[in-house]
Amino acid sequence: MKYFLMVDYYHIRLLKVQPVYAKGSKTGTIKAVFTLTTDLGEYFYPQHCRLQAVVVDVSKGKPTPLISECIIWKGYEVASTISLTIPATSNKLQLIILPQTITPNVSSHESHRILPVWSDSFSLHINEGPKYVWRYLEHNQWEPLGLCFMEQMGESIAKHIWDAGIVLSEKMIGQEPEWTFPKNKNLQVLELGAGCGILGISVASKYPNASICMTDLEEALGVLEPNIAKNKHLLHNNISTDVFLWSSQITPSLQKKWDYILMSDVMYNESSFSALETALKCLMCKQTKLFISYKKRHENEKAFMDHLLQWCSLEHETVLGSIILYSLVKK
Repeated sequence: MKYFLMVDYYHIRLLKVQPVYAKGSKTGTIKAVFTLTTDLGEYFYPQHCRLQAVVVDVSKGKPTPLISECIIWKGYEVASTISLTIPATSNKLQLIILPQTITPNVSSHESHRILPVWSDSFSLHINEGPKYVWRYLEHNQWEPLGLCFMEQMGESIAKHIWDAGIVLSEKMIGQEPEWTFPKNKNLQVLELGAGCGILGISVASKYPNASICMTDLEEALGVLEPNIAKNKHLLHNNISTDVFLWSSQITPSLQKKWDYILMSDVMYNESSFSALETALKCLMCKQTKLFISYKKRHENEKAFMDHLLQWCSLEHETVLGSIILYSLVKK
């Protein structure tokens, strides 16, 4: 078992973006409401910190900054509002909110990683704000780099990336030995509960020899499939999607000898544990490695893992504060 420095993730979450423009005016206003919270919204960021709000013009492709302002998040605040005035000449805009620094906790045993957010593009002249936002794992200040993931705007916890998916994705694309695939081998990889697709898409970008099938409920594909399309230029035509309800029979398309099965942030609903375990028993064979990443939220997660360890062997365990990673094989 490996233990690492605890990192608390906090997500800057846009709740509403509203452009305001009066016809004939030389300027317009962007009003926004945002919060700074944990992935499921249980806790708000506890300290005062400086954030940066940037409005960029994306009408010509490459983002051109129009205005940048420092804003202060007050510890334990529920939500905050900002108002930014910009020239009315811009037709296609994005609002970005990002941290100015990463703040170490007083104890020095923890750090807070604040995840920035990019709004979807919108027009000042339509007086209607965006419905979605984007996350980038890599960025240079406000300039996005690499893979991106669309999330639903607002307070809902569905259709968002969650912490355990971020951690396992970064472990796998960072080439940490316990969490990597053989590079020169053709692999069949299945993801259960893919959500926004952060794990499967990250893996597909790194491993061109891996054929990855990402599964979830039908309603989740409305975010998953656009995320695959958005990142297509960084992938290798090696991703497919499928609808899979764990309590249903295994469809012929999923009846394969899977080399790896991936799961992140799927253990938040105790009522699904029995169906998930039954599905895993059917999907796994002797060669299959199961990678699980989850964030400790309640005791029932440990009970589920104890059930798995009755018929699976533990190969690796990594603990990063509240995030736990497991690598398992069938006994």
